[in-house]
Amino acid sequence: MTRISNNTIQTLTFLTFLFFPCYLNAMTIEDFATKSQYRDAKLSPDGKHIVASYDTGKKVRLYFFRLKDMKMVGNHSLGKNIPGEFHWVNNERIVVEVLHEQVGKENLANYGELYAVNLNGRRGKYIFGYSAKAEQTNSRIKKADNTYAWGGFLDILPNDKKHILIVSKPYSSTVALVQSIYKLNVYTGVQRLVTRGPVPNSNFLTDNNSKVKLADSLSSDRVRSVYLKRDKNDWVKLRDVGKGRYFEAVTFTKDKKQVYVMDNSQSDTVGLYKLDLINEKLDEVYVNPDVDISDYLLSSDKKRIIALEIDRTTPQYIILSPEDEEAIIFKNMTIAFAGHRIRITSKSKNGDRYVVRVSGDTNPGIYYLYDRAKNTLRPIFTAHQSVDKSSLSYVEPYSFESSDGLTINGYLTLPKNAKKKLSPLVVVIHGGPQSRDIWTYNSEVQMLAYHGFAVLQVNFRGSSGYGNKFELAGNREWGGMVQSDIIEATRWAVKNPRIDANRTCIMGSSFGAYSAVFSAIKEPELYDCVIANAGAYDLELYYDDDKDGFFGTSFLDEMIGSDESQWNDYSPVNFVEQLKAPILIIHGTKDSVAPLEHAEKLKVELDKYNKRYDWFIKKREGHGFFANKNRIQSYKKIISFLSKELDL
Repeated sequence: MTRISNNTIQTLTFLTFLFFPCYLNAMTIEDFATKSQYRDAKLSPDGKHIVASYDTGKKVRLYFFRLKDMKMVGNHSLGKNIPGEFHWVNNERIVVEVLHEQVGKENLANYGELYAVNLNGRRGKYIFGYSAKAEQTNSRIKKADNTYAWGGFLDILPNDKKHILIVSKPYSSTVALVQSIYKLNVYTGVQRLVTRGPVPNSNFLTDNNSKVKLADSLSSDRVRSVYLKRDKNDWVKLRDVGKGRYFEAVTFTKDKKQVYVMDNSQSDTVGLYKLDLINEKLDEVYVNPDVDISDYLLSSDKKRIIALEIDRTTPQYIILSPEDEEAIIFKNMTIAFAGHRIRITSKSKNGDRYVVRVSGDTNPGIYYLYDRAKNTLRPIFTAHQSVDKSSLSYVEPYSFESSDGLTINGYLTLPKNAKKKLSPLVVVIHGGPQSRDIWTYNSEVQMLAYHGFAVLQVNFRGSSGYGNKFELAGNREWGGMVQSDIIEATRWAVKNPRIDANRTCIMGSSFGAYSAVFSAIKEPELYDCVIANAGAYDLELYYDDDKDGFFGTSFLDEMIGSDESQWNDYSPVNFVEQLKAPILIIHGTKDSVAPLEHAEKLKVELDKYNKRYDWFIKKREGHGFFANKNRIQSYKKIISFLSKELDL
């Protein structure tokens, strides 16, 4: 066990045979490609039991354990469906979000169904959604009043042992409908209308007494409106948040006169503010001038904010309520696991026991039980049982100044056990582009490093997390300065004395695939091979496919412009003749984000100019591979391709 205090950490001996395997053999590609086994774990309110979702390899089941001896007391399967997010409602029953395997596709979909089951694995029942309605079709006694609608968690109602609050929206593929809030009985599925939202597509927030008080909605022109519920039936518009600006309501202050919000209308980066519900004034709580707040951590009842997380390099935490019991526990965890990513997944109602998830670059995730009375930590589950932490490579942050003066950040992973003195480099470009790489366990990065490749990740301009100006700097620069950042990062990396500058490959998925191909076209002498997975390679086709989406053409015009000549200039399919490196094209036939037509058009051009390429297409897969068997095959194909082209 690990005994923690504010000043010292003492490590004691512990034995955990059941959940912590002993690694005797070398790791395989299957170990990296297979998704994690333990998905989540949460304590019952009385702290006597724990429920975990576990992937057996054939299906994901729910397992219930008695905490004092970790004996399994029940388990449950949702049949063909898969448990998603879940919560304890009382000491015997949990409610579960249901995920469905899509017909004809290797993917999961959330149709808004909710399911409940007891800790002994019995009394399992659909309590909301299509299946709940279907269960009652042949019943002579109407036990519920479910509609054909989507439902999602809003408030678990910690002081109510039979009910939760849910947000519901009738099924409709064409009409934007106003949602309703229902109080749902987790045993019978009977529901009672609480209120309706002010406008369609709203997000809702309850106050400290679990009363619905705030809503916000994003319009098709990307203006977010915020509404306050002042009495039982009256919604009043509080404010509009400017186009493209970030806003998220987090939780109410104790006196309910203000609400904590994540916002960047007052600063370039996303910070935490208190929004006064009377005068609409924003008071700053915390803003980092360099990076956005990447996450906030709430108390277990979701009613208090205890800490903020920022990711400049590795995770850092700002404790907001130093006197709060959960904040004190969390602070101690940041000391015990310095530099790691930490989440309290749940705690007992009396605060005596906590479940804490700890992860990092070489740690896919371990769940610990913290006993406050004994002041001890005990590991109970490892998220990814097939991964040997001792075989993983450290991920190191870096930064450099671009040719036009921007600070570009990223991560460099050097192989722990390099096969040669100098390691070949693989540049891995993230998707989005409005997303970012963070310091964490990444199965693809670690798989490459394990096989002897150095790995470079680049948060180019247009990436999220570094402020609004940095993100907007990538607009209409997909084939311009974005690629310059990637190319300059590559040139920075190959100066490393442990990297072979003459053996470099670039790869990516989605926008990363687009960038991999286009960077290799722009600098054909720099890259020796390309791997492109689920990419869009023709911007005119991309524009036509997405223009009928919720945001119409306004968002696309901002991102890639409306000038057809620029689309042509920034489309890789138009410049294949300049490509020198061989390319591995990976795609799914059911990709609705970047349809297979993109890969096929690229293939036509490769054939036209007699370029060397490999073609790896999987039926039923969408935007990225979901099925373990297909992920394994694609990883094997990637390693084989890299080993051949980079002479490893």
